[in-house]
Amino acid sequence: MGAEVGATTSTFPYTPNMRAYLHATGRAPVAHAADQAATNGFLAADEGVEYDEVIEIVIFRFLCGRSRG
Repeated sequence: MGAEVGATTSTFPYTPNMRAYLHATGRAPVAHAADQAATNGFLAADEGVEYDEVIEIVIFRFLCGRSRG
């Protein structure tokens, strides 16, 4: 979604919602790998970092009501 708002890079910290989504879409092995990476300190926002701009996108709003055909 970052490209749609003109971003050249996007970061997405790993969250419980992401884990649930991966399981719900049949990607449990990916969720397991992400869980292990998160346990080792990866997939999280850098502490104390300041970004030029933060844009929060609620993806659910973009998915609901759209045709999947």
